Amino acid sequence: MKKVKPNVLLVMSDQHHAGIMGCAGDVKAHTPNMDRLADRGVLFTNAYCNFPLCGPSRMSFMTCRHPHEISLWDNESQLSSDIPTFAHSFLSAGYDTVLSGRMHFVGWDQRHGFMERIIGDVPESAYLAAGWKLKRVLGSLVDTPGMNLAGIVKSGPGRTGYHAYDEAVTGTTVKWLKKRGKQKNNKPFLLVVGYAAPHCPFVAPPEDFELHRKNFSYDDLPKPDRIVHPLIASKRKRFG
Repeated sequence: MKKVKPNVLLVMSDQHHAGIMGCAGDVKAHTPNMDRLADRGVLFTNAYCNFPLCGPSRMSFMTCRHPHEISLWDNESQLSSDIPTFAHSFLSAGYDTVLSGRMHFVGWDQRHGFMERIIGDVPESAYLAAGWKLKRVLGSLVDTPGMNLAGIVKSGPGRTGYHAYDEAVTGTTVKWLKKRGKQKNNKPFLLVVGYAAPHCPFVAPPEDFELHRKNFSYDDLPKPDRIVHPLIASKRKRFG
């Protein structure tokens, strides 16, 4: 009897600490959707990012190789198109490969093994691909930076372009899945869905912000691991 290949749905959040999920044991985190995915799918508890920047880290994940092996050191570095990714492996195994949303591909090649990309990356290309008008996105992404004083000031309840983008990703993905379900297609698929949240700025929809504000105090927050890398310790000692 021929073994049926399963469909694969891979959901990627951005700058999301792996421990901040109910399924990971965080009693404060309210993540019912991710908890259901973990319960019905696979939860990896011993996986680590290989680089502290988004682009190289994602490309390391895509290629299953360390960043130094593929010469990627910053968010502007381009992954060479002749380097295979896990999407290529799925293609070789007879899968339809589809990408929806964020992946931080740099340069002309926005596929890297994916047959189809149903919505582009952040910022403008993604909005246009989803039919969004920039004036309807409640402010551009550059108006809500996260790694400076302005980003801190804007932190709290509200809406950013990232929220609009993620809603577009979800809507486009659900539409694709419904269409796929109606097709007479026996080929398995790999669908990778990339979200921008919870990437800074730390602005949450008002209903989510209020849900957690009443449940948290600074004293309730778990203390992080204080083991500091020697390089960071040296910089703190030198620069204060």
